[in-house]
Amino acid sequence: MKILFICADFGIPVFGSKGASVHVRELAAAFSRCGHQVTIAGPVGSSTAGDTATIGNIEFMQIPLSHESKSCSKLVKNYVKAIGVENTIG
Repeated sequence: MKILFICADFGIPVFGSKGASVHVRELAAAFSRCGHQVTIAGPVGSSTAGDTATIGNIEFMQIPLSHESKSCSKLVKNYVKAIGVENTIG
């Protein structure tokens, strides 16, 4: 089966060391070990823009964020910070 694993959270760099990053990679690897063809798609591979890479036999495709998505994220982060609930959004 072909699986497209979408990691839509731009606070999770797929090649990063965060727990969520490891979770995405390991879940995709588990699907791959079961014989599935896996592609991970997301806005952030690492701190380097334009990432296209593979993890073993799992392909990663970077899907760039629109300007509007980035602006919305910044507004939400500022709001969360203003009401005193920090570290809830990546």
